[in-house]
Amino acid sequence: MDKGKILKHYFDRIGDKNFELDQVRRELESADFDDADIRWVVKQVDNEIQRRLFAGSSSNYKFELTGWGVIISLIGIILIFLTRLEVIDYSYGGWINYGVLLSGLSLFFTKKVKERTKKFRN
Repeated sequence: MDKGKILKHYFDRIGDKNFELDQVRRELESADFDDADIRWVVKQVDNEIQRRLFAGSSSNYKFELTGWGVIISLIGIILIFLTRLEVIDYSYGGWINYGVLLSGLSLFFTKKVKERTKKFRN
């Protein structure tokens, strides 16, 4: 059997609930494949699993810091405007509003800095 067909077969099975990586080795050993070929196929399947996990997690991570940073910053801006318009009592000093704004901005810019440094990581 062609290695490409074997890889496609196992790549299609990665989404199954009860798919385990050691199943690949057992099935290929029972089909009398060479040890080097088995190791190569297992490595390729493992790389594909890792790639899919990383692709799925990075899309969620993109919104996490940037999204929460923007939301918290907007809450801080709204609180600042409400205290300036005297809708909210200013007796506590108002420094909490600026803290909320700065924490949101820090989350937002942390994500931006991590995006830039991501280019140089392996």
